[in-house]
Amino acid sequence: MAGFLRDVVSHADGRRPGALALALALALGLAACAANTPPRASPRGVARALVDGRAIVVEYGRPWRRDRTIFGELVPYGRVWRTGADEATVLQTDLPLRFEDHLLEPGRYTLWTVPGRQRWTIILNAQTGQWGTDYHAAHDLFRMEVPVRRTRRMIDQFTIRVRVRRARGTLTLLWERTRVTVPFGVVRPAAAHAGRNLR
Repeated sequence: MAGFLRDVVSHADGRRPGALALALALALGLAACAANTPPRASPRGVARALVDGRAIVVEYGRPWRRDRTIFGELVPYGRVWRTGADEATVLQTDLPLRFEDHLLEPGRYTLWTVPGRQRWTIILNAQTGQWGTDYHAAHDLFRMEVPVRRTRRMIDQFTIRVRVRRARGTLTLLWERTRVTVPFGVVRPAAAHAGRNLR
Protein backbone atom coordinates (compact mmCIF):
# COMPACT_ATOMS: atom_id res chain seq x y z
CA MET A 1 0.00 0.00 0.00
CA ALA A 2 2.85 2.42 0.80
CA GLY A 3 4.32 1.88 -2.67
CA PHE A 4 0.92 2.49 -4.24
CA LEU A 5 0.54 5.78 -2.35
CA ARG A 6 3.93 6.96 -3.58
CA ASP A 7 3.00 6.07 -7.16
CA VAL A 8 -0.30 7.98 -6.97
CA VAL A 9 1.31 11.10 -5.50
CA SER A 10 4.28 11.10 -7.90
CA HIS A 11 1.93 10.66 -10.87
CA ALA A 12 -0.11 13.69 -9.86
CA ASP A 13 2.82 15.87 -8.73
CA GLY A 14 3.53 18.76 -11.08
CA ARG A 15 0.11 18.72 -12.74
CA ARG A 16 -2.87 20.99 -12.02
CA PRO A 17 -3.01 22.20 -8.37
CA GLY A 18 -6.19 20.25 -7.73
CA ALA A 19 -4.78 17.01 -9.16
CA LEU A 20 -2.42 16.45 -6.25
CA ALA A 21 -5.17 17.05 -3.70
CA LEU A 22 -7.50 14.68 -5.55
CA ALA A 23 -4.79 12.03 -5.76
CA LEU A 24 -4.06 12.33 -2.05
CA ALA A 25 -7.74 12.04 -1.16
CA LEU A 26 -8.10 8.95 -3.36
CA ALA A 27 -4.99 7.34 -1.91
CA LEU A 28 -6.02 8.03 1.67
CA GLY A 29 -9.49 6.64 0.99
CA LEU A 30 -8.05 3.43 -0.40
CA ALA A 31 -5.71 3.15 2.58
CA ALA A 32 -8.64 3.54 4.96
CA CYS A 33 -10.59 0.83 3.15
CA ALA A 34 -7.62 -1.53 3.36
CA ALA A 35 -7.21 -0.81 7.08
CA ASN A 36 -10.89 -1.59 7.70
CA THR A 37 -10.83 -4.91 5.83
CA PRO A 38 -11.28 -7.66 8.42
CA PRO A 39 -8.75 -10.51 8.46
CA ARG A 40 -9.75 -13.79 6.85
CA ALA A 41 -11.28 -16.41 9.12
CA SER A 42 -9.14 -18.93 7.21
CA PRO A 43 -5.73 -17.46 6.37
CA ARG A 44 -4.02 -18.36 3.12
CA GLY A 45 -1.19 -20.86 3.25
CA VAL A 46 1.56 -21.94 0.88
CA ALA A 47 3.31 -25.31 0.75
CA ARG A 48 6.43 -25.41 -1.40
CA ALA A 49 9.21 -27.74 -2.49
CA LEU A 50 12.17 -26.97 -4.75
CA VAL A 51 13.75 -29.41 -7.20
CA ASP A 52 16.88 -28.15 -8.98
CA GLY A 53 15.64 -24.61 -8.47
CA ARG A 54 12.17 -25.36 -9.85
CA ALA A 55 9.14 -25.10 -7.62
CA ILE A 56 6.14 -27.23 -6.76
CA VAL A 57 3.70 -24.96 -4.91
CA VAL A 58 0.28 -25.43 -3.32
CA GLU A 59 -1.77 -22.34 -2.42
CA TYR A 60 -4.75 -22.99 -0.13
CA GLY A 61 -6.99 -21.72 2.64
CA ARG A 62 -6.25 -22.97 6.17
CA PRO A 63 -9.47 -23.29 8.21
CA TRP A 64 -9.43 -24.01 11.95
CA ARG A 65 -11.20 -26.92 13.61
CA ARG A 66 -12.76 -24.79 16.39
CA ASP A 67 -14.01 -27.84 18.35
CA ARG A 68 -16.05 -29.01 15.37
CA THR A 69 -16.22 -32.52 13.97
CA ILE A 70 -14.62 -32.09 10.57
CA PHE A 71 -14.76 -35.18 8.38
CA GLY A 72 -18.17 -36.73 8.06
CA GLU A 73 -19.92 -33.57 9.31
CA LEU A 74 -18.43 -30.18 8.37
CA VAL A 75 -16.78 -31.86 5.37
CA PRO A 76 -19.19 -34.62 4.31
CA TYR A 77 -17.97 -37.99 3.12
CA GLY A 78 -18.51 -38.77 -0.53
CA ARG A 79 -18.73 -35.16 -1.75
CA VAL A 80 -16.19 -33.04 -3.62
CA TRP A 81 -14.31 -30.71 -1.26
CA ARG A 82 -12.23 -27.65 -2.13
CA THR A 83 -9.42 -29.07 0.07
CA GLY A 84 -9.13 -25.96 2.18
CA ALA A 85 -11.25 -22.81 2.45
CA ASP A 86 -12.43 -19.90 0.31
CA GLU A 87 -10.79 -19.99 -3.16
CA ALA A 88 -10.13 -23.31 -4.85
CA THR A 89 -6.82 -24.88 -3.82
CA VAL A 90 -4.13 -24.43 -6.47
CA LEU A 91 -1.22 -26.70 -7.36
CA GLN A 92 1.41 -25.10 -9.55
CA THR A 93 4.44 -27.01 -10.81
CA ASP A 94 7.48 -26.02 -12.87
CA LEU A 95 8.27 -29.68 -13.53
CA PRO A 96 6.27 -32.59 -14.92
CA LEU A 97 4.85 -34.76 -12.13
CA ARG A 98 3.61 -38.33 -12.32
CA PHE A 99 0.68 -39.44 -10.16
CA GLU A 100 0.40 -43.20 -10.65
CA ASP A 101 0.05 -43.52 -14.45
CA HIS A 102 -0.99 -39.88 -14.94
CA LEU A 103 1.51 -37.33 -16.22
CA LEU A 104 0.86 -33.77 -15.03
CA GLU A 105 2.59 -31.26 -17.29
CA PRO A 106 4.11 -28.06 -15.85
CA GLY A 107 1.36 -25.55 -15.21
CA ARG A 108 -1.28 -24.33 -12.80
CA TYR A 109 -4.17 -26.56 -11.70
CA THR A 110 -6.76 -26.90 -8.95
CA LEU A 111 -6.68 -29.68 -6.38
CA TRP A 112 -9.94 -31.21 -5.15
CA THR A 113 -10.72 -34.22 -2.98
CA VAL A 114 -13.58 -36.54 -2.11
CA PRO A 115 -13.06 -37.58 1.54
CA GLY A 116 -14.10 -41.04 2.69
CA ARG A 117 -13.80 -43.03 5.89
CA GLN A 118 -11.09 -45.36 4.57
CA ARG A 119 -9.98 -43.82 1.27
CA TRP A 120 -9.94 -40.40 -0.40
CA THR A 121 -10.25 -39.55 -4.07
CA ILE A 122 -7.69 -37.00 -5.28
CA ILE A 123 -8.71 -34.87 -8.26
CA LEU A 124 -6.52 -32.66 -10.46
CA ASN A 125 -8.57 -30.20 -12.49
CA ALA A 126 -7.55 -27.87 -15.32
CA GLN A 127 -9.84 -24.98 -14.33
CA THR A 128 -8.25 -22.24 -12.18
CA GLY A 129 -9.19 -18.89 -10.67
CA GLN A 130 -12.55 -19.98 -9.28
CA TRP A 131 -14.15 -20.00 -5.83
CA GLY A 132 -13.92 -23.26 -3.93
CA THR A 133 -17.56 -24.18 -4.51
CA ASP A 134 -17.28 -23.79 -8.29
CA TYR A 135 -16.16 -27.30 -9.25
CA HIS A 136 -16.73 -28.68 -12.75
CA ALA A 137 -15.92 -32.35 -13.34
CA ALA A 138 -15.73 -31.72 -17.10
CA HIS A 139 -12.31 -30.11 -16.47
CA ASP A 140 -10.90 -33.06 -14.51
CA LEU A 141 -7.53 -34.28 -15.74
CA PHE A 142 -7.51 -37.41 -13.62
CA ARG A 143 -8.53 -38.98 -10.32
CA MET A 144 -6.71 -41.35 -8.00
CA GLU A 145 -7.48 -42.99 -4.66
CA VAL A 146 -5.26 -43.01 -1.58
CA PRO A 147 -5.73 -44.51 1.90
CA VAL A 148 -6.53 -42.56 5.06
CA ARG A 149 -4.26 -42.70 8.10
CA ARG A 150 -4.98 -41.56 11.65
CA THR A 151 -2.65 -39.11 13.37
CA ARG A 152 -1.56 -39.45 16.99
CA ARG A 153 -2.29 -35.84 17.84
CA MET A 154 -5.12 -33.51 16.97
CA ILE A 155 -4.40 -31.13 14.07
CA ASP A 156 -6.37 -27.93 14.74
CA GLN A 157 -5.58 -26.08 11.50
CA PHE A 158 -5.78 -27.65 8.06
CA THR A 159 -2.27 -28.16 6.72
CA ILE A 160 -0.78 -29.23 3.39
CA ARG A 161 2.86 -30.30 3.10
CA VAL A 162 4.92 -30.94 0.00
CA ARG A 163 8.10 -32.98 0.33
CA VAL A 164 10.49 -34.10 -2.41
CA ARG A 165 13.54 -36.31 -2.11
CA ARG A 166 15.37 -37.08 -5.31
CA ALA A 167 12.70 -38.08 -7.83
CA ARG A 168 9.99 -38.98 -5.32
CA GLY A 169 7.60 -36.68 -3.54
CA THR A 170 4.58 -36.62 -1.28
CA LEU A 171 1.66 -34.26 -0.93
CA THR A 172 0.25 -34.64 2.59
CA LEU A 173 -3.09 -33.33 3.85
CA LEU A 174 -3.57 -33.04 7.63
CA TRP A 175 -6.58 -32.02 9.69
CA GLU A 176 -8.32 -33.21 12.83
CA ARG A 177 -6.86 -36.73 13.27
CA THR A 178 -6.69 -37.46 9.55
CA ARG A 179 -3.59 -37.82 7.40
CA VAL A 180 -3.83 -38.37 3.65
CA THR A 181 -0.58 -38.83 1.72
CA VAL A 182 -0.48 -38.57 -2.06
CA PRO A 183 2.72 -39.97 -3.60
CA PHE A 184 4.06 -38.59 -6.86
CA GLY A 185 7.15 -38.76 -9.01
CA VAL A 186 9.18 -35.84 -10.32
CA VAL A 187 9.86 -36.34 -14.02
CA ARG A 188 13.07 -34.83 -15.34
CA PRO A 189 12.57 -32.92 -18.61
CA ALA A 190 14.51 -35.47 -20.70
CA ALA A 191 12.46 -38.36 -19.27
CA ALA A 192 9.18 -36.51 -19.85
CA HIS A 193 10.11 -35.82 -23.48
CA ALA A 194 11.04 -39.48 -24.04
CA GLY A 195 7.72 -40.55 -22.49
CA ARG A 196 5.76 -38.31 -24.84
CA ASN A 197 7.58 -39.76 -27.83
CA LEU A 198 6.49 -43.28 -26.81
CA ARG A 199 2.79 -42.44 -26.85
